[in-house]
Amino acid sequence: MENPAKALLEKGNYFDIQERILAAVEAHDGWRTEECINLHAGKNVMSRKARTLLASPGLVDHSVSGAIGRRNATGMGHIDTIESLAVALLQKLFRAKYVEYRPMSGNLANGIALCALTNPGDSIMVVPRKFYGHYSWQEGGYPSFLGLKVKEIPFADCGFQVDIDAFRRMIPIVKPKAIIVGSFIHLFPIPLAEIRELADSVSARIMYDGAHVMGLIAAQSFQDPIPEGAHLLVGSTQKTLPGPIGGLLICNDDELFIRVAAVTSSFLSNYGNNRIAALAMSAAEMLQFGKEYAIAILDNARTLAEALDSEGLKVLHKSNHYTASHQVILDATVWGGAKKVVSALEKGNIMATYFPLTADHPHLLKDPNGVRFGVSAVTRLGMGRSEMVKTAAFIKTLLAHPGEGDRIGREVRALASRFRKIHYSFDS
Repeated sequence: MENPAKALLEKGNYFDIQERILAAVEAHDGWRTEECINLHAGKNVMSRKARTLLASPGLVDHSVSGAIGRRNATGMGHIDTIESLAVALLQKLFRAKYVEYRPMSGNLANGIALCALTNPGDSIMVVPRKFYGHYSWQEGGYPSFLGLKVKEIPFADCGFQVDIDAFRRMIPIVKPKAIIVGSFIHLFPIPLAEIRELADSVSARIMYDGAHVMGLIAAQSFQDPIPEGAHLLVGSTQKTLPGPIGGLLICNDDELFIRVAAVTSSFLSNYGNNRIAALAMSAAEMLQFGKEYAIAILDNARTLAEALDSEGLKVLHKSNHYTASHQVILDATVWGGAKKVVSALEKGNIMATYFPLTADHPHLLKDPNGVRFGVSAVTRLGMGRSEMVKTAAFIKTLLAHPGEGDRIGREVRALASRFRKIHYSFDS
């Protein structure tokens, strides 16, 4: 794709460039907020009150260093108040003693966690890429930069299940310092009690990547990782947790948190206080409305899965009621592959993502068959069961009748335009 600004740059016409920037942002905002059904599992919708805080003139271009109450500059009293509120809200939301709130992304939080849990030369055990383990834990990701030896947690090929018996045989041989569980396809709880028993046998610590399900964890509508055995919960703040883009690290262990905080301070001299204010607002909204929101997410996810199945599409894990989270997974093999499906849906103003199914490895990594849907954003905009059924019908028509793309796109725009109010927030 040719850069549209290249000719303008060659002419040195920066007034035209700024107009192009503004026009592109306006077009994108209009499409995302008024014209499309956003089923991207990693996206959500911030409330207008939280979003306004991101543009605070006193915060957006003013970063600070140091810890609450121990800044290296004057005039930080209000900043300390904002961050103290954020910490207290997040501690209550996640029922935890310690919260590290400064990382600007979940991926960065993963790196901080690995630094805090390990030393160079240590071995770690991770969810394999084949079974949807995040790339940041794999060879070539953070472990390669940190000098860690990576071994894969054994899984049963018949389904997305940890092979506990094989794990039990491996762990005394590998002797990992850290065990990383969780994934970007997070449909069901993980057997943390059994894994914790194995971890304790070799003095390993468990990191639970809850990036996609942080909001459900907060609302106690999924498993609660730390009481169930995880030493450290790491995740994102913009998926089922409807806040600004960022990362969290949560634990109850005094010694571990000292290391987490020290690593974070080493990675981040400055960070966006506007984001922390927006995160505090989002946490307060989740404490007030989160349980109701989570119930609606789970209901919409199950309804969407059932409706897609009724339309004749192959939705995975039907025998287990499809999902226990916000995600729904479609096998796109018979429709020409996931890339073709996601492209067809985008033409009809429906957003989704593709990924390789377990069965795709290692032969179809460049031509995957998995399509991932998520309902966090549409649920926060007030969509419910009837809209999930309509959306499933739109999806089936776009796949079965590609020539109907323009018509379906218009119908999707008409439906999406009716849902602009942000629910489960102080806005409403």
